[in-house]
Amino acid sequence: MSQVRVLEGAPKGFFMLCTRPWTDIHVDATGNITPCCQIITDLDSDCIKTTNIDTYKQSDWLSSLKNNLSKDQKDSRCFRCWYKPHSNHSEVAHSSKFSHLHLRVSNVCNFKCRSCSYIHSSTWYQEDIKNGKSRNHVINDSVLDNSTLYDLIIRAKKITLAGGEPLFSNTTLNLLNILKANNKTDTDVWMNTNLSTTRLRGFSWKMLFEGLSINLEASLDGFGKQMEYSRSGLNWDKTLRNFTIFREYIKSILTVISIYSVYSLPELYKFADEQELSIDPVFVTFGGKSGNYLSIFSLPHTEKIKIAEHYSSLDNLEIKNRLYKDIIEPLFEKDEYSEELTQKFISYNSRLDSIRGTNFLNTYPQYKDWYKNG
Repeated sequence: MSQVRVLEGAPKGFFMLCTRPWTDIHVDATGNITPCCQIITDLDSDCIKTTNIDTYKQSDWLSSLKNNLSKDQKDSRCFRCWYKPHSNHSEVAHSSKFSHLHLRVSNVCNFKCRSCSYIHSSTWYQEDIKNGKSRNHVINDSVLDNSTLYDLIIRAKKITLAGGEPLFSNTTLNLLNILKANNKTDTDVWMNTNLSTTRLRGFSWKMLFEGLSINLEASLDGFGKQMEYSRSGLNWDKTLRNFTIFREYIKSILTVISIYSVYSLPELYKFADEQELSIDPVFVTFGGKSGNYLSIFSLPHTEKIKIAEHYSSLDNLEIKNRLYKDIIEPLFEKDEYSEELTQKFISYNSRLDSIRGTNFLNTYPQYKDWYKNG
């Protein structure tokens, strides 16, 4: 086993030996290939289609990435991981052989999360087309129609499914049937799911899960009414019912930290504590070169103080301490505020409110001064 190394210039407490370029293959809904879902790349020139997996494995692009990581050099394509506040990733493999297949099964999704886009949500795509936006992204739900990929599914020790929404995807259904047909009961299957459905095409997911090693990561970007606002199409009561139905398979909760979720995170942390589940908090990445205007780091200092005061009122000291470590400390360590980002957020959010018949301040009165005066 290789020794875990410290990347030069990385944030304090950050240790990483990333083995994914050697052991993992990530295939998105359109067939683009990378080692993982976080890597930054030009999808038009740097990724290979699924029909050329062998070409990808032998490409100069992948070779240069492996070379940089093996020399402890920070590669710009890995920016999202080594720049995360308080990141403490530690990935060590016992061998360099392929073991993990990460499939972004399709962009078929029944929700329109405000921290998402038409690229990862077919419902977003349809809304954009209806409102006159030109989109050329194909809604794809047949990524498994490929013999090379089929072979990787059989060989993989672990398969991670994302979306879109995996439980709304025919690809997920087909993949589970492939594993059952080949008696791959020991393959660890992980799914990131919004828990919005328990059935597909008349099939019960719980029945399909039987006999397989299924692990669900519940995607909950906040709690209650605030989550209904930011995740258009979600019904919170139904989410809680489905959470109970799937509870035996749920291993953790993933939450995206953004302006939309930050005020309801104390309730989510309390819920996770009651369920004896861990929370994986991820800071939102949105806006590209125009700036991350959904990020809590883009808020002015006065708003950050209000968030800290909101958290300080919690009675549960253990939860309060976790929130301070996960949210408050990074919040004040990183300052990305600008009037330009505020205006971009207001413009973006107001447009969606107009289209979807919602009102930001009705759900988030805490932001009244900032939002009205921005």
